[in-house]
Amino acid sequence: LHSVKPPFNVNVFSQEAAFLALKYKKWMERLVSSISYTRDRFIEDVNRIPGWVAYPSEGNFVLLRGNQETGSVLKTAAVQGLNLKDPGPVFRNTEAEGCWIRVTIGREEEMSKLLSLLRSLS
Repeated sequence: LHSVKPPFNVNVFSQEAAFLALKYKKWMERLVSSISYTRDRFIEDVNRIPGWVAYPSEGNFVLLRGNQETGSVLKTAAVQGLNLKDPGPVFRNTEAEGCWIRVTIGREEEMSKLLSLLRSLS
């Protein structure tokens, strides 16, 4: 059985999502283009805010670094309805101190709200 099993487990939902992405290729290409545009603009905007750095990304998320404490930034964001992610121990246990946050690219309104929050914390 292991000799014919794919290297990664793919559930039915993921298989169906892949099927639909291929079936509606033009729609998917527009969606990817929109996310890429929003991501690139978000990175530029964050890098204009004193005390914050957004690192280059090719995915649907961006890694941010600030000079605040991660926990307090995450709590402040949660109060405002923003669900940010702590990227985990890899970044907490480095020489690079500061606030590390992983941001998934969302709708324009959500990204604008996050930019306002980051400006208020700088």
